[in-house]
Amino acid sequence: MLNFIYSSLKFLLLWLRNPRCCSVNPKELLELSQDVYLHHQALGNASPLLAMEAPNWETMGLTVSPAMDLDRRAKELEKELRNIYQKRDLLLGVIVLL
Repeated sequence: MLNFIYSSLKFLLLWLRNPRCCSVNPKELLELSQDVYLHHQALGNASPLLAMEAPNWETMGLTVSPAMDLDRRAKELEKELRNIYQKRDLLLGVIVLL
């Protein structure tokens, strides 16, 4: 379990320092962050993440769930927007034919 946390944390820190170094979409990064945070919570006082000065996982971990909710909402809005554009384009086709 500690190897998972270490490798996940190493990847996250690398990405946080230089987001362009790793090709990760926001959803994957949020899922990874959530996994690390859940493991951190499960280990309690034995978590190696407590020894870190930054990032503070007690604070940062609380932002993961709202960020995931916003990501889901953004995906829903993107889908709705595609549908709206599709309907608009159908109407434009009728207008152009006039």
